Order: sequence, then structure tokens, then C-alpha cells
Amino acid sequence: MIISHHKKFIFISPYKTASTSIEIALSALCGNQDILTPLGQRDELKRLELNGKKAQNHIKPYFDYSFSDIKNAIIKQQKKIYHKHTTAKKTKQSVSKKVWNNYYKFTLERNPFDRLASFYLFMELHKKGISFYDFISNSNNPAIDSTQTYLENGQQIVDKIYQFEKLDQMLNDLTSILNLEKSLQLPEYIAKQRNREKKHYREVIDKKSKKWIQKYHGYVIERFDYEW
Repeated sequence: MIISHHKKFIFISPYKTASTSIEIALSALCGNQDILTPLGQRDELKRLELNGKKAQNHIKPYFDYSFSDIKNAIIKQQKKIYHKHTTAKKTKQSVSKKVWNNYYKFTLERNPFDRLASFYLFMELHKKGISFYDFISNSNNPAIDSTQTYLENGQQIVDKIYQFEKLDQMLNDLTSILNLEKSLQLPEYIAKQRNREKKHYREVIDKKSKKWIQKYHGYVIERFDYEW
């Protein structure tokens, strides 16, 4: 997640949508006062290599704490920290109305069949004997429901939801909206790369799981015209 006061944008980082690569690219636009949440060690080094900013300002200063933040800090010894996948709703609660209303807020969505299969393989749950259906139907992982990233009470609260399958549109829009001198480009670098199994989602998802996704992710499928 990035909150850029320098360029006046907020990037809400969803799961399994090339968000790390996007954060690496966007970090090169950021100033010293901007908020960038931590990435993995390898990805942080790549940010610096590409003249971007590393993670900074993601621990909230005490003067910005709410009453509940102060309570958690005292009782649970928990500091207020922005995380990579902080939702739009929580981000909205953490910034001023002026910032929220005036900054360009955007995120991404991805074909849920593809996204969930990718996440399942990334977590290597098949090697642990966990079936794909059990993963999607019984998990409390917030990555399962992508709409939590950008909806509040069923309403979209970000300015734009781009599609993972159409990243060029996002890059072109940001180049224009942020008044960049050069076209924004993603790095020629595969973030979070490791030797893991890769398959087409049709090889991972059985009929029972397909029906579950169609039922519980119908909003995303219908809104963005996704198909099996």
C-alpha cells in the first residue's frame, strides 16, 4: 500500500494482482513524507536498485492515534502500522478527509478463478494435503474475498478499480493523471519469485469449487465480465 502526498495518490494493494511489481514502480515517484509499506527483502532491494523508495513512514506517529489506537498501544503493546494489504476502508479511517477526498485512489481486481488458483499454488497448500475446495470454502484468509479491498458497506470507495488483465490501461491512466514526464512502466522483474508449481486455473479448480466461486464471487464475475 502506498499513500503519496508528493503525487497525491493512494494505491490499495490487493492480493495476487501484481501489486508488488506495481508498488516497486510507484515507489520511484514518491517523496520522503510518503507512506510505503514493507515488501519482502528481495523486493525491497529491487526498489532501491530501480531508484525507488524503500518502506518508510508505515508506523503511524502517536499524534495521529485514535482512542482505540492508544488503548491497543497501552494494553496490547501494539503500534499502529500500515500493512501491505491495508484495505481502502481502514486507509480511509486513517487519513484526513481532505487527503481521502482529493487524492486519486485506485486498486485492482482479477478473474477470481485465476486469482484464487494462483494464491492456492503460491501458498503450496496442495503439498500440505489441503484441497482447493477446503481452501476457498473454510479459510478465514482475507485474500479469499477481494471485494473487502475496495468496498465499504457494499459500496465502492476508491476512484478506480483496474483489471489485472488490462494493466496497460492503469499505466496509461496514471501517466496522465499524475502528470508524469515519462510513461509509467512496470519493472522487468518478477516479484515474489520462487520455484513453485504453475498451472492454468482449470487444472486446479474442480466442478464443486467452480460452482462455489460462481456463487460467492458473483459480484466480481458479473461486474468485470469474467468467465470460466
